[in-house]
Amino acid sequence: MTDHIVDEAIILAGGLGTRLRSVTETPKILAKICDRPFIEYLLDHLIENGLRRIVFAVGYKHELIIKHFENGYRGLDIDFAIEKESLGTGGAIVNALAKAKNQKVLILNGDVYCSFNASELISDSDLLITAIEVDDISRYGSLEIKGDNLISFLEKGSNGRGYINAGIYFADKKAFQDYPLGGKFSFELDFMPVFLKNNTVKVKCIPNKIFIDIGTPEDYKKAQILLGSTEK
Repeated sequence: MTDHIVDEAIILAGGLGTRLRSVTETPKILAKICDRPFIEYLLDHLIENGLRRIVFAVGYKHELIIKHFENGYRGLDIDFAIEKESLGTGGAIVNALAKAKNQKVLILNGDVYCSFNASELISDSDLLITAIEVDDISRYGSLEIKGDNLISFLEKGSNGRGYINAGIYFADKKAFQDYPLGGKFSFELDFMPVFLKNNTVKVKCIPNKIFIDIGTPEDYKKAQILLGSTEK
C-alpha cells in the first residue's frame, strides 16, 4: 500500500446551478444551510480528515467564491483554478490539476456532502472512486462493480437498490495525462469509458451515513435538516 498522505483536494465548483435558482442566486457551494454556506460544512469535514490544501475549480460567478475566501478559512491553503469557459467535469479536473502540488489528490463535487474517511481512500491505483448503497438508483444511475474493481457506469433508467457514484475520487495526475480530449469533456461520460478500456479503476464502498446533493430545491431543503444535525 502506498504511503501517500491525503492532504490536498480539488473541489469542483464551476456549475451553473440552474435547478437551484428558484431558491438562491449564489453559486451552489455558497447556498446557505442553516445560515452557513454549504461549502463550509464540506470544508469542516475535510479538515477533520487531515486536508490542508484546497484547489477550487470555479467558473460561474467565481468572483463571489473568491471573495468569500479572501480572508481564508480555518488555516487552509486555498487556490483557485478559473475556467474562462465551461469545461465540463473532466475539463475542470484537468484544469485544476495544474494547480495541485501533490501527485495524488482527492477530487470532490462541491455540491455534494458525503461522510467519509479520507485515509481509507488511499490507493496505489491511478484512480479510485467511491460508491454508496442507496434504496433507489433511478435518480443517479448506478455502478457495475466486480470485487473492488469498477466495470462500468450504468445510465439512469433502472431502479431499485444498488451502488451509486458518491462523487469522491482519489486520483494520480498521470491518470489524465494521456487522455486524448482537451477542453470541455465529461469525467463520467467521456473520460471514464476510455480510461476503463486499458486501466483498472478501484472502488471503495463507504457507509451511507450522510449523503446529500443540494442540486435540486427538494434536496436543498433536506440538507437544512441533515447538515443542521451535524452542528455542534
